[in-house]
Amino acid sequence: MFKIAIVDDKPSDAEYLKSLLSSYPQFKDGGATIDFYDNPINFLDHFKKLYDIIFLDINMPLMNGLELGRRIKDSDDRSNIIFTTSYASLAINGYEINAFDFLVKPIKQKDLFASLDRLVKRIMEKNTAKIAIRIKHGYKAIAARDIYYVEVVRHELIVHCTDEQYSFRGVLKNIEQELGDGFAKCSICYLVNLDYVDSISGDEVLLPNGIHLPISRSKKQEFTEKFLERIS
Repeated sequence: MFKIAIVDDKPSDAEYLKSLLSSYPQFKDGGATIDFYDNPINFLDHFKKLYDIIFLDINMPLMNGLELGRRIKDSDDRSNIIFTTSYASLAINGYEINAFDFLVKPIKQKDLFASLDRLVKRIMEKNTAKIAIRIKHGYKAIAARDIYYVEVVRHELIVHCTDEQYSFRGVLKNIEQELGDGFAKCSICYLVNLDYVDSISGDEVLLPNGIHLPISRSKKQEFTEKFLERIS
């Protein structure tokens, strides 16, 4: 089941969006729960990293949607944010916080469904993809969505996850094939989860929690293209 939040100070706009969401094939017949918050403060009081998709209106009192989006990303960088706005010129700023998409009001069903088709596919891939790594007494399954990056140190692979890290002997090429298109090498030593990339600055890739990884000259163009394709 998908969990969705709508944050909008205009109940009529929220109800309209909710009706469109309820008609989306994946969300019909109990396939999604949709919560409504009429202001950003109310949402932050209840936000517990439970939502798969968060729709944020940009022009709201007390706190605009862009600032709310920044706070959400600071708390949970994996959040999938879609901005809604009556002013297309404002929405482009949403990409500064790695928002998934923006929709101009009045929202058209075809535009919403096209965005959801891409996002739902990504969410399902992230929720199902796993790798098995060797540990002392056997194997452990790790969800791809929980991996920041994989590092090679001599003949060891170190899998850096959101909560801890795991080391084992292995070959980076093999784990790269298992993890698939959501990961890319920024150098011969680092395989990075593109969903966690905050920015590419100079010769570094910036990830959450102040992580800086070097990006090699030979990998920079390919890595950048994959990153831009991932967020487009």
